[in-house]
Amino acid sequence: MEDNRIETELWDFKKTLNFWEIKEIQELNKSKIKFCQHIASFANNQGGVLIVGISDKIPRQIIGLDYNSLEDRLRDLKILIKKQTTYNEDFVEIQQIKLKDNNIEKICLIIVIAQTMKEIGVLQEDGSYIYKKRIGPSSETVNPEEIRESKLTVYSKNFDFFLNLENYVDNKL
Repeated sequence: MEDNRIETELWDFKKTLNFWEIKEIQELNKSKIKFCQHIASFANNQGGVLIVGISDKIPRQIIGLDYNSLEDRLRDLKILIKKQTTYNEDFVEIQQIKLKDNNIEKICLIIVIAQTMKEIGVLQEDGSYIYKKRIGPSSETVNPEEIRESKLTVYSKNFDFFLNLENYVDNKL
């Protein structure tokens, strides 16, 4: 089976966030933790962008999100990230964006994650912390010391990855 995704270390697409669809509490909590790990993996690397409401397979389809519940979901995402991660500053910007698909306007979310000065751990159900780092189109669990060493040249929270992303889009797409 061919994988038609072209996500990189800098961006990812999701049709929806899984925990928005889950009702069972234990599965819901696991899905929320996994989402926070995904966000932290970007921040622990170069930063990046997650776009919600667009399929991750090529050809991409703009699915859109339910506008009626979006304002509450935006607030809840910010609270979730702050509660589950070890970083005290805001390092995530979440914005609604309007995209047209066959002249029909749809609402999606863009989640922009800054590269942070320090490593970010994500609180697990057992009270421990896990450290993820974005590697290619996915992430892996790493020792926090590895992330600390990679952060020695990061002097401020930044969105420098936008330059790399712009170059990638210009040259690859």
